Amino acid sequence: MGSQYETTFRARLDSMAAGLSADPGGLRALAPETQRRVVGFLFECACMAQNEEAIRMGTSYLRRVPRSLAIAGIRTEMTNPELLEDEYAYRRLLTLCECFDPPWVPQVNSRHELVRAAIDAGLASGDSEVKAVAASYADRLSAERTPTGAIESPSPFVAMVHEQSDPLRLVA
Repeated sequence: MGSQYETTFRARLDSMAAGLSADPGGLRALAPETQRRVVGFLFECACMAQNEEAIRMGTSYLRRVPRSLAIAGIRTEMTNPELLEDEYAYRRLLTLCECFDPPWVPQVNSRHELVRAAIDAGLASGDSEVKAVAASYADRLSAERTPTGAIESPSPFVAMVHEQSDPLRLVA
């Protein structure tokens, strides 16, 4: 049995679509508006929550929904003014983008478009702290490349997310 927060999280997902907490792939069969609502909720947990458990659950669960829906939702949400005015939330966005578009893996065609889009959104922000984080991340992305074009290693949080088999099992 999970925490009270996990129970609430699962209940919220199931209130949007029955059984969704058990089968995130079921998101494909839902109406587009419901898909957007679910992905928006998961994004909010992953990036804008202040609770570590919510961040882990949102990120891990978002990685289990159909990739195209998750990426479309992230691209939509990354222009959210609240996100671009909060350094902490913006850092979570960059971490989330690494989960879907890992810069430490060389890619022939993608060129890390999702991560770059997040950096561009941050650089266009009116918040000086968010701009500084975006600039720093862009520098890191350029400086840490190996001869193959990959970043040497993921952030610790991203590595943890990639290792998890159950997205709602939290690592202490």
